[in-house]
Amino acid sequence: MLRFQNSPSFSALLECCTDQTSPYWEAGWDEFLNRYKEMIYKFVVNRCFNWKVERLGMQLNDVVNDIVSEVYIILLNKLYTYRVEEGEQNFRYWLATVCNRASGSYMKRRSIAAFIAEEIEDVEKDLKKTTERFQTYIRTFEIDTRFELYEHLVLILRTSGEQKRNVERDIHIFYLYVWADLPKQIIANGHPCFADDPNINEGNIDNVIHRFRSFLRKTANL
Repeated sequence: MLRFQNSPSFSALLECCTDQTSPYWEAGWDEFLNRYKEMIYKFVVNRCFNWKVERLGMQLNDVVNDIVSEVYIILLNKLYTYRVEEGEQNFRYWLATVCNRASGSYMKRRSIAAFIAEEIEDVEKDLKKTTERFQTYIRTFEIDTRFELYEHLVLILRTSGEQKRNVERDIHIFYLYVWADLPKQIIANGHPCFADDPNINEGNIDNVIHRFRSFLRKTANL
């Protein structure tokens, strides 16, 4: 592996890292990590604190190292998309975005898996208890994080392909009850979203939450 005689400029460094045919490709990535590894860890750690990783039943260091590994893979495949002419200062913002998205994606997956993994065994017999526990779990998140997770769940539910009818209606129920914290009585009796739907009742709301939880179980491969 060839080594740099002098520290390369920012543009030269990115050129080496994005050209696998370059004799300085490996040296380029060594230099890249020397410059940005600490910054990457800082971005990831901050996001982990926002998500409160203790919910996952994992050690912070383990979570951070997992996410940083994912960031490295993303950079290996996507570093070429950064426009060098925008400069190193803007690159730091770009790198923060990559780290934040990788952290968010990891934490969303793990947050869903962590909740489902500790579900009660007799969930089929106790929908009410399951719904209440799901609500309690979601409300442990900060509001911004809660809605970030919600958007992820909605994407799963819309693309799962398992529910053929009333997907959007059930997503509204899911949002109003779990995220907006509306009582079932208000949702089932007179909420304007469902004024013309005779099938909405308190039992139906529990069934929606349970069905969505089942989708998430399959998504989490549990």
